[in-house]
Amino acid sequence: MLSEVSVKRKKVIRFITLTFVLTYGLNLGMALAFGFKLPAEARTSMITMMLVPAFSAIVLKMFFEKDSDMYFRTFREKTRLFFYFFLLYFAVFLIFSVASWISPRYAELADTLTFAMTSLGLLVLVALRFMVGGDAFRRAGLSFGNPKHYFLFGSLLVALYGGMAWLNCNLSLGTPVRLGELLGLPSEMGMSEMMSVFILMGVQLIIISPFLTLLITFGEEYGWRGYLQTELTGMVGKVKAVLLVGLIWGVWHAPVVSMGQNYPGYPVEGMLLMTAYTVTLSVIFGLAFLKSGSIWLVSYMHGMNNQSASFFYALSCMPAHPVLSFGIGLYGVAIFAAVAALLLTNKVWK
Repeated sequence: MLSEVSVKRKKVIRFITLTFVLTYGLNLGMALAFGFKLPAEARTSMITMMLVPAFSAIVLKMFFEKDSDMYFRTFREKTRLFFYFFLLYFAVFLIFSVASWISPRYAELADTLTFAMTSLGLLVLVALRFMVGGDAFRRAGLSFGNPKHYFLFGSLLVALYGGMAWLNCNLSLGTPVRLGELLGLPSEMGMSEMMSVFILMGVQLIIISPFLTLLITFGEEYGWRGYLQTELTGMVGKVKAVLLVGLIWGVWHAPVVSMGQNYPGYPVEGMLLMTAYTVTLSVIFGLAFLKSGSIWLVSYMHGMNNQSASFFYALSCMPAHPVLSFGIGLYGVAIFAAVAALLLTNKVWK
């Protein structure tokens, strides 16, 4: 009879294999269609890529793992409707991704589809939560968690990216963004008015936007944290699990980084930095998941992380060099590593 560790090892191998085959296949299609670059038409494919880890986890748990609480023959709770919706959500995006490789007009149509399908998914989620209650959501691994964790971990991410944008500008590693010129604001606007605009945009983009894209970031987090981290923890312990998830997560990004995402012009350095960056993020996200038990918290953090980086880059200080800078550059990754090392002293890991 197979030991528990052997069973978990088989699950992990199946998940990693399915996730990488689907993702790298999608990346190959993008590369061939767009000439190994990432133009605007690649947006739908990039979103689809983010949905792959959760798709893999849901398919395995619902149709292949007979010991799973979500196995389709025994899973009768109404929360199953959300998982079936997500599978449909992924299938629609995959179809439009392939279509966008053929014609740019499908990419434009997919932008409308993204908003419509994501809005519908959020409505399904909220409606189910009111229908079945919190206990059913917890049993399905869909707990929303404690609001204080959203504030604490969200504040940490905003402080990190805001502080590193300041460092870029004050250490001559970036170019200050002239917000008024960028947004076409009247030249007579005072500093206080400009700051009010900056704060309002920050609230919209950093705090509100991640809620609106929750279904997309769930696509990564349910796979990485909800499935892979959980299975690896039973094999190697909490700390090694989050470090391994971060390593796998970084390698998963390799094809799009080589095509110019995040580190344009530096494919090799970019792949190494991205992996180091995801290892540190995996500690932060992994800690949040362990303390809260909420996949929606880490999904929200994922969106907030992406939006914070984009916001401070575009509207505060643009790094002068993709590698030698704070943020997601070399110096920023070093700061993230220091924060991750500090967080690893938390008693939750024991």
